[in-house]
Amino acid sequence: MSAAGDNGVKKAFQTALRSREAEADAEAKVQATLGGSVSIAVCHTVTPQGQQEEYLTVTYKKQRTSVEETVQYIPELLLVAILESLTESDDSNEHNRLHPVAMALMSPRVFWNVVRCANIGPDKSFEQGCRELAPELNWNRVFERTRKLKYSSLEWAQ
Repeated sequence: MSAAGDNGVKKAFQTALRSREAEADAEAKVQATLGGSVSIAVCHTVTPQGQQEEYLTVTYKKQRTSVEETVQYIPELLLVAILESLTESDDSNEHNRLHPVAMALMSPRVFWNVVRCANIGPDKSFEQGCRELAPELNWNRVFERTRKLKYSSLEWAQ
């Protein structure tokens, strides 16, 4: 194999590895949340222009280490509007983004703010928290269980 081919394989492997690491991080966030190993603090700072900004400092356990993240604070009213735009979409990909691991992967800022506003943890599932946070939204479209066809079933369907 040529050196250029080796580099292409190496890059593809590195990309796949980074993708899997990001998925594992998202899974760790959800696991820590549901396991009660998360601490969220609302913090304030003042910009050089004198404006006050809020952000979240999130600390959670990942394996045996403590991880700290800082994300933008989203007020509850705006958070519900964001969730509404995703739940009202006819695109099932938008609905999939509202599942906990996908949300933690694609938008940690929205994920941690949902966890904060909905008090998600050992006593409250992600689905239950979302339903309580925004009861007027159609969460059935998001959290309905989809039955996956087995490969052999797909052959028969064609």
